[in-house]
Amino acid sequence: MSRATPLFALVTAALLSGCPEKTTDTAPTPAPGPSAAASSAAPEAQAPPRVAATPSAPAEAQPYRPPAVTRALSAAHTQVVVGVEGLDWLFRNVARVQAQVLPALPPEVVADLPPQAKDPKFLPAFLDFAPETPAGWQGVGVQPGAGLSLVLDDRLFIDGKPIPLLAAQITEQGRFLAWLNTLEGRHGPKKGVTLTGETQGACQILRLSEAEACLGVRRGLTLVLPLPKADQAETRAALAKAFTAIVEDAGPALADKADFQAALRRYPGTPAAFAWVDHKLSGALWARERGADGALPPDAAFFLDRFPASTLWYGSRGAGLLIRADQAGAAALARMLRPADGPPDLTALVGPRTAFYRLALNLPTLFEGVADLVPPSRGQVKGQILLAKNMLPVATGVAWEDLTGGLTGHAAFLIDIPAKLPPDQPDPHGMLAVLGVKDAAKAQRALDAGLKKALEANPKLAGPTVTVAGREVPSLSPLQIVALIDGPRLLVGTRVAVERALAAKHTPPATVRETLEDATFLAFGLPFEAVWSALELPPEVKANAEAGRVFWDRILTDGYMAGGLRVDEDGLSSAGGGAVLMPGILAAIAIPAFLKYIKRSKASQARLEVMRLTTAAEAYKAEHGQYPPSAPVTPAKSACPDSESGRYLAGPEQFTHPTWQALGFPPAGQSYYRYEFVSDGNSFTARALGDLDCNGVESTFERVPEGELVIHRETE
Repeated sequence: MSRATPLFALVTAALLSGCPEKTTDTAPTPAPGPSAAASSAAPEAQAPPRVAATPSAPAEAQPYRPPAVTRALSAAHTQVVVGVEGLDWLFRNVARVQAQVLPALPPEVVADLPPQAKDPKFLPAFLDFAPETPAGWQGVGVQPGAGLSLVLDDRLFIDGKPIPLLAAQITEQGRFLAWLNTLEGRHGPKKGVTLTGETQGACQILRLSEAEACLGVRRGLTLVLPLPKADQAETRAALAKAFTAIVEDAGPALADKADFQAALRRYPGTPAAFAWVDHKLSGALWARERGADGALPPDAAFFLDRFPASTLWYGSRGAGLLIRADQAGAAALARMLRPADGPPDLTALVGPRTAFYRLALNLPTLFEGVADLVPPSRGQVKGQILLAKNMLPVATGVAWEDLTGGLTGHAAFLIDIPAKLPPDQPDPHGMLAVLGVKDAAKAQRALDAGLKKALEANPKLAGPTVTVAGREVPSLSPLQIVALIDGPRLLVGTRVAVERALAAKHTPPATVRETLEDATFLAFGLPFEAVWSALELPPEVKANAEAGRVFWDRILTDGYMAGGLRVDEDGLSSAGGGAVLMPGILAAIAIPAFLKYIKRSKASQARLEVMRLTTAAEAYKAEHGQYPPSAPVTPAKSACPDSESGRYLAGPEQFTHPTWQALGFPPAGQSYYRYEFVSDGNSFTARALGDLDCNGVESTFERVPEGELVIHRETE
């Protein structure tokens, strides 16, 4: 049912749009098993007040409502699971994107979308029910609150590759199969969707047209595993055996696994979308793919023991990331990245066009923390790290006691976004470094000693003594770089930049203030509106960039992207602007994929037309005993100089060569490609050439008699 392909673009946008509705009516029926009491609820809407976590504690735990699928998956064997919780929630957001986001996209981008993606009536007509309603899904035998998930289980590993499972909650199997049969008959040749009655262990054979799959139920969730063709009996038997082991597994569920709970307890409810990766199982799979029987190298095993899993989640109440650490890993991170003192106050320095990045290092135990993360087999490396701690005072001239006793370990870098990007000339006065100070006297001694050592190494750096805020301070040439302690802050920059900082009295948006005040090891803020207004984009990328801006505008708060990462007893987690950070990551991944999808949809034209040329050439040979002569590249030149979209208005008048006429070719409708037919009578090459992004590099699609389609640079 390839006509449903436009769902990709809409689903991507829907996940980013974050529908502000309560959807608890789609909660799945609790399934039996150890986690049954922790009934899942679909994503809720209103975000609770945010409370900044302390440096020594994880984010406040929330009532634990794990995604429904995780109650049916094995804690010991689930390698990866990516799921959407609440199918009705998802499709309400699809409708919202169609109604609110698509009209805001540039016309050039909308014109390139498939018609189905722009038609709000397409999905209800295609599915034969209203997918944005719980009743619609229930009417076809599906519980929408359980959503849809893709799962990798380490027992499903055949011929060096993992085989994915699909998981959903089918409540009425007969009604669901009847709906699939209706759907197939309406949108393609009706070949039947049936349970054959054949079983292999817990695997019921489900036939879908010409394909087959295993179907089974574990703890209320239906699992579906695609099977190879019947002539691959050995592989089918191995998959059926592994599938049976999964369905009949009596072990603990993923929902009960401490590493998983540590992440999802941070979310107030059930997230709309989530992803889980077991690093240790993934590492073993990597080893198996390379013929190592799952045995990891000792160093790799050491790191995967320290950091066993990652979890992403996203919903209308926020979003987040947790890289889970074991006790030793969390302790090492704390020794490296969790200073005892809080960060310096930067709020007055952050204006409406200021980007900032702040990093925290636990200076007194930094080197020991790094050494703790060195595998035992690398004893020499561990010794070198600890030796570096002793060598640092010698190299810098700064006494260790002054460095660790005078500075908090927090370092921030602030940059004022210029009016034009890229700027004609960088402005050194628009950049400032800020270090946290806890003992001004020790910090001044460290500063003086470091400056003395630098000038001994390079006397040419010596600049004049300048006056800053009534104080005479040395400077470094040629830009008059100065360093000045101002209470709990050490300001480093040009004289002009430091004077501006001392006089600054900005009041940044609440999102930025919260990020700056949170005791995280990393914090960042980007004034997206300021960056966007300063960018001078080439015309050929402007439309695509505008498409990205539409998504970003729905994600940002007060025109800013701000967030951070925190170290706590669970590991490394998102903090501060987590609700901005994770959608930002999703958008960074999804927008290029969205644009690539548009290119792929254009590329399908070349595939079809080359196939049509091949068929026509074979028909010509059957009638005339040989292939027709060559035809030149048509149109003769690229459309890019004359068309921002690289689109030809290719009509019959351009394909007048006798060979094109003999093959009944020009391409149908408007074309993004040029076509060529190369022949010696006994063989031929049918070729399409295109430059979708007008960068001067062409993609090619070629086929020869009885050969496969060969593609080079498909989406260029």
